[in-house]
Amino acid sequence: LTLDSRFQVTDGVQAGVELTSSRSKQLDYIPSFEPVSNIVNVSSARASVSADTDIGLLSANAYFNHTRADFTQVGIDRYEFVNNLSVLQVQDLFKIGPNNTFRVAGEYRHNTSNTVPVEGARISYDIFAASGMWDRTLGRDLAWVNAGRIDHFRLGRDGEVVAGFPFSNDDYDENSTSFSFNSGLVYKILGRDVLRLSVSRGHLLPTVAELGFNTTFNVFGALPAGGTGNPELSPSPVTNYEASYTHVMPAIGGEAKIAGFYQQSKSLRVFPATGGEITPPGFPAGVGIVRSVGTSELIGVELSIEGKIGKKWRWGANYTFQTINDDLSVNEGTTVTHPIDFQNTVSNHKAGLRGGYKDGRWEVDVFINIVSGYDMLRLGTPRTPLPFEIDTIPTYTTVSARAAYRLTDHVTLSLAGLEMVRHEETIGGDVEARFLASLTIER
Repeated sequence: LTLDSRFQVTDGVQAGVELTSSRSKQLDYIPSFEPVSNIVNVSSARASVSADTDIGLLSANAYFNHTRADFTQVGIDRYEFVNNLSVLQVQDLFKIGPNNTFRVAGEYRHNTSNTVPVEGARISYDIFAASGMWDRTLGRDLAWVNAGRIDHFRLGRDGEVVAGFPFSNDDYDENSTSFSFNSGLVYKILGRDVLRLSVSRGHLLPTVAELGFNTTFNVFGALPAGGTGNPELSPSPVTNYEASYTHVMPAIGGEAKIAGFYQQSKSLRVFPATGGEITPPGFPAGVGIVRSVGTSELIGVELSIEGKIGKKWRWGANYTFQTINDDLSVNEGTTVTHPIDFQNTVSNHKAGLRGGYKDGRWEVDVFINIVSGYDMLRLGTPRTPLPFEIDTIPTYTTVSARAAYRLTDHVTLSLAGLEMVRHEETIGGDVEARFLASLTIER
């Protein structure tokens, strides 16, 4: 359920409020590739305001997300995960002369969660960020965009500590600072086709689960073991390079595009599967620790084309090929002992078709996607220190559609069907169809 309202306060001031609520029940897999049955409730509230002033377009955005998930896990029974996220963002977008556009922004983020499955403690972090952007027009057909962001991360924990586990609350008094950037050149060829070159580098922060989850269990039905998050984890740097060329095709009323991309992800993190990293007193089968295990590289190419037939019909098609190479300090032999294997568990080929029709107040779109088969890891026997088993997910097709009718010039009623062809994306069973109805009121 979503309620999204926007108001024109004055000629230069707009305000908005958004409220959402959702509930889902599904079979899923946690990062150690163990099956869990979960009921997830998510609610959010957002307020925003923007003002066109003499010093630029000022905007502020504040939102709060609340997530409550009830998990039922084999061997551990039921536990509840509660996460609260609060964010405040402010920015100013302004121009200096006709060829320079700037953006300066600040952000504060507070995230807090309980520890699970072993409860009794709370982990939280704060992020203070500052960012800037410079969009420079170098000529009639050439533009250069640069952006940078600094994030300062502070971690904390309070509450009970599992006896024998390696980290105390004081160990969670950690902080780090990271710098991210992106830079891109856009060149118009003959004033029509577009060549884009870009490079970017970001940092993927550890999740609250990777930093502070706690679990205890028995392997082989008798030997105590455990697993824990790791407050000493660093953000994972992710670097991207991309080049694309877009060719305008007036004959079909559209365009064709080809893009090549390369991505390198370092300090990849992996959850422990069944303990064994260290053997403190009381845990003869060991305690596993989330840790960084290596690098992964992705390279791929994407092709797309879109056009129109007359004034009422539109169509498009796309294809993506990607391949991944992992360089990890685990899973170096023929068996998979840790739940990480990007190069075999990601589809190499994806293709899509779409078609749409618009006539008067009616609008209809259909989307078809084909995904090639891939492997998926599965913990063979729950709670035993055995290698992971590998299941194959076969090639599958998804079909989605949307129909909309404009009741008046300001009111639209729409119905969307998602994943309408039953198929398997995980070893957890077939994906079920979903249907969404919406009423949009515009002023």
